[in-house]
Amino acid sequence: MEKARRLAAALLVALAMASPAWGAPESADCLKGGQEALGRRDFSQAAQLFTACAKAHPRRADVHYWLGMAHFLAHEPPQAMAAFARCLELDPKHPQALAMLGKLYSFDRQKLVQAHQLLDKALALRPDLEDARFDLARVYALQGQYDKSFQEFDHLFQGELRFALYHTELGKILLAMGLIPQARQELERALTLHPGFEPAARELRALDKEPPPPDDQAK
Repeated sequence: MEKARRLAAALLVALAMASPAWGAPESADCLKGGQEALGRRDFSQAAQLFTACAKAHPRRADVHYWLGMAHFLAHEPPQAMAAFARCLELDPKHPQALAMLGKLYSFDRQKLVQAHQLLDKALALRPDLEDARFDLARVYALQGQYDKSFQEFDHLFQGELRFALYHTELGKILLAMGLIPQARQELERALTLHPGFEPAARELRALDKEPPPPDDQAK
């Protein structure tokens, strides 16, 4: 799962940079430096700049959201959780903060219920938050609700098949269920989207080393 988080980091930077400012003009200059640092992937510098911004504008929800993003991308989950939680204290309907706090909770099996609730709220406000839908699909799978997990993946895969990571994760879920042909199909789709995508290639190599099922051996 840690590798999946690292693979998603670049996408999250793009999503963060594309998110609305959620702030008034007086905080725009304060945010700019941190946003530029995020664009350079200098997450530690971004966290420092957003921390200064939060001190200058302690009641601006958007500032705490950006601070949370910087800490998340710097692999500092406790600080990220605190920043997203503060954002939601100030703006309980901030969809990106709901989604990111839900993501962080989804990595703790003891907090899957809270993760589910937060992701549901985020998607009710912003159905286009695809990363939140991916996280909700993972949470459903971790809770053993595979039908609902597949429904979320189906929603993600409507239209162009874009995300190799998503197909790989779905393939792994199908493997865990023993649905080998379906898992292979998803892993091959991942490689079609991203040739050489190592997580999918690794799963396929492992599959190719496995002996055939007993029925096939009999044939």
